[in-house]
Amino acid sequence: MDISVVVAVLGAALAVATFFAGRQTAAKSSGQEWGRLLGDVEHIKASLDGMGRRWDGETKALYGEIAKEAADRKESVRRLHERMDEHIEKYHSAE
Repeated sequence: MDISVVVAVLGAALAVATFFAGRQTAAKSSGQEWGRLLGDVEHIKASLDGMGRRWDGETKALYGEIAKEAADRKESVRRLHERMDEHIEKYHSAE
């Protein structure tokens, strides 16, 4: 066999081996990148879930405060109407 044929075959074999090794490295890098992205997405999801639970709690607390204020105002208006009725009866009723 001629030396040039041996060099050509070895060169082709080396090129094929290098190509497949490069593909494996690229696949590994791609897999690592996907892993990092999935980890980031999971972290963001967990953060949003936590924020949602916190906002739910804050909303419930705010709703409770608003409901109490509304009940207080309703009671104040009821007492005002009672006083107005008493005043009308006492000073403006037909005698």
